[in-house]
Amino acid sequence: MKLCDLRSYDVSMITEELKTYIGKIEGLGFIGGAVVIDVASKYASVIELQMRKSIQDRPILLALFTNYHEAQEWVVKEVQNHI
Repeated sequence: MKLCDLRSYDVSMITEELKTYIGKIEGLGFIGGAVVIDVASKYASVIELQMRKSIQDRPILLALFTNYHEAQEWVVKEVQNHI
């Protein structure tokens, strides 16, 4: 599991790079992650779309949050569910 805080992230064309990266770490046991976004950002919907497209057709868990603490709790819970 990964917890990614993207509240300061704007946007770039990284979807294909993310797909490649996720494919590599999936082979190492990666099962998913939480992404924290700034809902007030003008790029929030684009960032969410990028994250969803990067795991498209993969059995990867993805949860988006606007609160870091809630994201952290979700990651801990999911890790415990998969131990």
